[in-house]
Amino acid sequence: MKKMLLLVDKNNRPFIFNWACNRWLSTRVDMVGGLVAFATGSIVVYQLSKGMDPGLAGFALTYALNFSGHLLWVLRMYALLEMNMNSGRLYAYMQVYAINF
Repeated sequence: MKKMLLLVDKNNRPFIFNWACNRWLSTRVDMVGGLVAFATGSIVVYQLSKGMDPGLAGFALTYALNFSGHLLWVLRMYALLEMNMNSGRLYAYMQVYAINF
């Protein structure tokens, strides 16, 4: 029973690390998104006092608030692309050295 639990722990370890890295990345991206939204809000408030169109101000704030979601999506797609490229290299390596699984 102990050996089975040890093997289950070894099997789950990469998933836990992956989950932890995703949480770390999400936290950092949210912080960057918050800074972008704050900077945009500051610029919009400054420009509104100079006669900026309110519709343009709302447009800028909307896109600034959506920035973190888009950035997180781009980073995850980049990571997925990188993993796919690694799997292609591993497949080629297995073909060269005739490793069968």
